[in-house]
Amino acid sequence: MENVYIKAFIPYLHFERNPVKRLTLTFMLLFVVAACAARAEVRTIKIDLDRESQIYTCGETAQFTIAVLDENAQAVAKGTLKLSFKNDFRGEISESTYDLSQGNPVVVREKLPVPGFLSLSASAEGRTSLAAAAFEPEKIEQGAPMPSDFEAYWRGLQKKLRDETDLGLELEKIDSLSNDRATIYRISVNTLDGARVHGFLGIPTGDGPFPLVVNVPGAGPGTGPNVGWTRNGLATLVMNVFPYACSLDPKERQTQYNEYHKTLASGLRYCYDGAPDRDKYFFRNAYLGIDRAIDYALSRPDIDSSRVGYNGVSQGGASGLILGGLNRKFKWIVSSVPALCDHDGAKKDRSPGWPKIYDVVKDPAVEQMGPYFDAVNFARFIDCPIRVTVGFIDTTCSPSSVYAAYNVIPSTDKHILNEPKLGHGTGGQHSNAVQWLVDNLKRR
Repeated sequence: MENVYIKAFIPYLHFERNPVKRLTLTFMLLFVVAACAARAEVRTIKIDLDRESQIYTCGETAQFTIAVLDENAQAVAKGTLKLSFKNDFRGEISESTYDLSQGNPVVVREKLPVPGFLSLSASAEGRTSLAAAAFEPEKIEQGAPMPSDFEAYWRGLQKKLRDETDLGLELEKIDSLSNDRATIYRISVNTLDGARVHGFLGIPTGDGPFPLVVNVPGAGPGTGPNVGWTRNGLATLVMNVFPYACSLDPKERQTQYNEYHKTLASGLRYCYDGAPDRDKYFFRNAYLGIDRAIDYALSRPDIDSSRVGYNGVSQGGASGLILGGLNRKFKWIVSSVPALCDHDGAKKDRSPGWPKIYDVVKDPAVEQMGPYFDAVNFARFIDCPIRVTVGFIDTTCSPSSVYAAYNVIPSTDKHILNEPKLGHGTGGQHSNAVQWLVDNLKRR
């Protein structure tokens, strides 16, 4: 916008013959240039910490350097910078405001006295950037203890499903996706209450048995099959969480998703439906059915039950923890930025993971239901090798909630892969973890 104003004066300067007017216009041009420079737009807020790992011990002070930059990556000399430090984007720790004409970049120091994540939100002229420092994250504890009957509740449901409902297997070959390298099927099985779960099973062509990769998609309208991995020699089982068969077409899947939500009595998204009743909550029948579909897949002679892994992100990452503890048949798990962790994190003044159910379902009884659907409690039963990824500035699946789950995993071969500058998504560490999974699956 500044260039438009400046260019408007140039023709007048070029053609003006009167020296007084020309001088006046020159001063006006200089004034405009100076004014534009003074109000340079903020394009970037860059935050650096004094330690590359961004991990500290409780009692240490983390130093944050915040630079407010314009479109030319130059420091802005006007305006204000607002800083807000919180306990993992939840409990307030401190707030401050800085005059950028008095100095830019701004250097601040802050600490967290308890294990957790010190998160910073920096704002200037409508722009916001995030950063976070971890303080002894390996000591973060779950917000509430596991219910004493947690395992009995879920084992009882598994038995109830086996005893009272037949498998009801339906397999339908998808001719449009099958070829000489792989056969892709729609698959569905019965779960409790007359409902079904649906997904896709892919079997490579050739001499089996083949290693199996299980996946549950992230939150949203679901996905289709993993054709690429199947054609490259891995059997795949992709299970959506919905009680209907998802379309292969993304636009149609979105329409199905929208229409499904119109049927929910809660008026909320699926991830809250049925709460606060643990026996009516959406995810109960979904995970019981997916658990059953996994058992079916592993019973097939063309699948090698000694080489079965899981890979998922967000809701899919949570599903790896939940199914890993519920099914107990995975040999390797990759759980990236897992959701559904530490519902009770707010009781310790930090953010719970998606879907932050206590914040949305306005019924005190939800706090009795929540622990039965907390991925942290399922993670307590995972004893196979596992890789977990975490983003330090993830406001959807908070890093404290991810660490709360990771810290209780009893496996002797577990690693958490930190992404200090990552929000809710996947980065290089996720790619490394997936490669680790594939290498193990293909090793005989």
